[in-house]
Amino acid sequence: MKKLLFAVVLVVSAGQLFAQGANNLKYYVTIGAFRSEDNAKRLTEAAKKKNYNAIYALNKTRGLHYVYVLATADKREAFRLQIRLRATTVFKDAWVFMGQLGDDGAIEEKPIVEEKPVEEKPLIIVPVVDSVRIKAQQDSIRKAAEAAKPKPKPPGNPFKFRLFSQESGAEVMGEVHVQESSNATRYQVFPANQVVYIEAPRNREGTYTLVTQAAGYKPIKTIMSYRTPGGTQGAEGEQIVELPLAKAKRGDYIDFTAVKFFKNSSILEPASQNELDGLVSLMKEETAFKIRIHGHVNGKISRDAILIGKSTEFFKQVPENQLKKNTTASQLSTERAEVVKRYLVSQGIPADRIKTKGEGGKIPLYPEGGTLGIYNDRVEVEIIKH
Repeated sequence: MKKLLFAVVLVVSAGQLFAQGANNLKYYVTIGAFRSEDNAKRLTEAAKKKNYNAIYALNKTRGLHYVYVLATADKREAFRLQIRLRATTVFKDAWVFMGQLGDDGAIEEKPIVEEKPVEEKPLIIVPVVDSVRIKAQQDSIRKAAEAAKPKPKPPGNPFKFRLFSQESGAEVMGEVHVQESSNATRYQVFPANQVVYIEAPRNREGTYTLVTQAAGYKPIKTIMSYRTPGGTQGAEGEQIVELPLAKAKRGDYIDFTAVKFFKNSSILEPASQNELDGLVSLMKEETAFKIRIHGHVNGKISRDAILIGKSTEFFKQVPENQLKKNTTASQLSTERAEVVKRYLVSQGIPADRIKTKGEGGKIPLYPEGGTLGIYNDRVEVEIIKH
């Protein structure tokens, strides 16, 4: 008589898994990110004194402690609060992190598999030489051995240039140009907030000129002594050089970090919609708010551009609805501001609450031809009445 084997299966309903997944928070309105947990604690306490329910948690992927004031599954609610913080508080750098922080874990919904009786058959063992697997194991052992070898120390001394906002204390992403003198035409570029190695300068004074570059912030220039830079020492023996940054514009301006256009066009990239929807929600909530949209481009010269025309496909390239023409920098920046206005109006915001202004390329954040010149293509929103 044949024997039947039965598997005992623990079944969780798909409905239960879906409900758990829906409750998993994925949108964090963040006001700062720090490698140092102490810095995250300080900003958390400062935000609590301003009556925000601030919490900090580790972003395991980036190794940074994120300080956030809201965690929600409602994307629109998150972006509405982000825009409010930028428009009306000192947290001008607030952003929405989409993912998982701390111990929040994504729940994977798995299909229910019905187990059927399996007829037991004699087990025949055939030795097989798996050459692919053996090679993979050998490669793994070799790589592990190489990783275990002490890595040679890079030439020079370790430094970390910490860029942070004067207003909120949050670390700011950007880079630092390191040059032999303020008049030097050549320079080295290093990422901010990371440990980097720099060789000694060749000048007699033994100093470097540091110039910061961070989107939305005024660049600062300072002299650093290579041997006695001051500041504190980090866990890896690096000298931490503190560089506080001021916003490029103060007052009731909102910098849209995610509102971008396809190159030389007035068509919005799809990722722009989240921040614009946050502005829509804020203006519907604050009916006294009126705004002026400032459009900017990189450079002052005319260019061949693709214009959206009268199309309502704001976030999509649809060739038959678009117009290609030569435009001045001023015309393209005005067109971009008008496209943003049209989208806001399409979402129910009265047109008389929105003004526009094309700035052309006359207010750059960075040199036009530099590696960060793309950040000159941007939109800023000014609160003109509230």
